[in-house]
Amino acid sequence: MASRTDQTGKMKFVTSPIGNCTFMGTGECNDTEIYVPDTYEGKAVTKLCPRAFYKRGDITAVHLPETLDIIGQCAFEGCKSIKSIRIPKSVTYFCYEAFVACECLERVE
Repeated sequence: MASRTDQTGKMKFVTSPIGNCTFMGTGECNDTEIYVPDTYEGKAVTKLCPRAFYKRGDITAVHLPETLDIIGQCAFEGCKSIKSIRIPKSVTYFCYEAFVACECLERVE
């Protein structure tokens, strides 16, 4: 697996002029264990966009930052290999369809 820094350089983000950042997707990062960073370009990563991990059936684990506030619609749709995930306490909005077609998901903390 690549280092977390290498992963971040391959991922897609959109920064906001109000000081936060949205994780858009894994981009060119093909690792099966994903670490979404706390910050990108000095801005807190506060959102997962809808379908951020769309149909990444090879992903076995995703580590979400404590800065995260929103998990968008179908963010993990089709992530067939994820068995469990921990949602940070900082999350205030969680779309009910976030885990559509996650066949192996056994536990969400």
